[in-house]
Amino acid sequence: MKKGKLKKFLSLFSGLVIGFAALLVSCVEPQVTPSAEFSYTLGSATADVTEIEYKNEDVVLQLYTSEAFYNKIYVSAIDNETTKEEDLDFEQTWNNKRNRLDVTLTGADYSKTCEYTIYASDKEDANLKDCISKTFKIVVGGSTILYSTPEIKTQPSGATYYYNASDSGPYYSDKECKNLVTIAPLTVVATIESGEMIYQWYNTTGLISGETSSSYTPTAAGTYYVVVSNKDHPDSKVTSSTATIVFSNANNPTPTITTDIASASYDKIASAEPLTVVATVDSTKAGVLHAQWYKNGVATGSEVTFTGKSITTTLTPSEFGSYYVEIWNVIDGEESQKITSTIAVISENAITLTRDAPTTNVEITLDEDNGNELVVSFTCNIDATLKYQWYFAEGESEESNSDTATPLDGATSSTYKATAVGTYFCKVTATSVADTNKTKSIESYHFYVTKQKLEGSGNIGIDFN
Repeated sequence: MKKGKLKKFLSLFSGLVIGFAALLVSCVEPQVTPSAEFSYTLGSATADVTEIEYKNEDVVLQLYTSEAFYNKIYVSAIDNETTKEEDLDFEQTWNNKRNRLDVTLTGADYSKTCEYTIYASDKEDANLKDCISKTFKIVVGGSTILYSTPEIKTQPSGATYYYNASDSGPYYSDKECKNLVTIAPLTVVATIESGEMIYQWYNTTGLISGETSSSYTPTAAGTYYVVVSNKDHPDSKVTSSTATIVFSNANNPTPTITTDIASASYDKIASAEPLTVVATVDSTKAGVLHAQWYKNGVATGSEVTFTGKSITTTLTPSEFGSYYVEIWNVIDGEESQKITSTIAVISENAITLTRDAPTTNVEITLDEDNGNELVVSFTCNIDATLKYQWYFAEGESEESNSDTATPLDGATSSTYKATAVGTYFCKVTATSVADTNKTKSIESYHFYVTKQKLEGSGNIGIDFN
């Protein structure tokens, strides 16, 4: 979300209800307990803070709006402590009361006392300063059991070990092979406010079976990291930084990466920027540096070579996935140990659908002879397939949506010819081309097809004289 902008989480039509619900997670199945109701009018300012004690149960917060604004509402919730500009995720629940919607936040972290602000406006992309807001402080009691997320205090650190006879040791800390050392374990130090931590170590090929303590002693060169989780809530987890272990032939040293790669997300893979890695080697004898890229663990593209002590290799991703490069040196036909870059995950951004046409509700007079051609247009930010479904409701039904209106058989294109009076709208569903499990739907504004109104006024009289 752009700074100072309100992310478009949902649109509501006339007669629908709005409110807010939040907050949040417990180690047992939560019970929903409504809070005291409060009411505000869009555009009015409020600076007070409502404190709610977190007791391992969801707390429902309800917001009501005035009649003047209930046809179109956009809501947002932001974490005040971390000042994240991206809004918190939430789930919505319809309530049968007019002008109210219950919303349960799912992106909040209640591991400690914290504040969240909910914003509301009747305008898309409204500045936050133009919205009404309500701030909630969630107070955590001392006896509360929480799904805390671990916090890493000390990251694992990589190291380079030299050998002069065999890559199985003995190992030295210097290229001259004078200072004999043992391989030190990789160690992470983490804390958690409540709950028990569990550990799992990984390398570039995946999970390392049985390595579930805070320390791991590597037996091979490679890139390693550890995931620390809350035992009772595995989704509350944190991933350490990577640590690279190098076993370097003293006579043919392992190259060192001086420019590495990083993960990135794009709307479309065609806009992905090149991945570039630079590596050098500190050898006394001239050799040939080699580089091989991998996508999702499988070699991609041709092996690249360069004669000298430095190599720059670049790959532009053509598909979403995980990428890394292996680099090694060859002197007199003998290969050095291979060094691996960090893993860069090139992923697709979340789906965003935009209504291009119509941009507001439309009232149309019925053409009884030819019907009325209704047209909708949507834009999707990613490469996606769009599927359309038109709906109908009798009369000028401002409250109708895809849950209450009738789907029209065969009406599955961006256009539809209306031949009867009533309310029409279209629901579009976008499915990502890269990941068919990723979908999003949005409904168009309403078309109100009405009868032509008779013009003129006055009484009709008959003169019998």
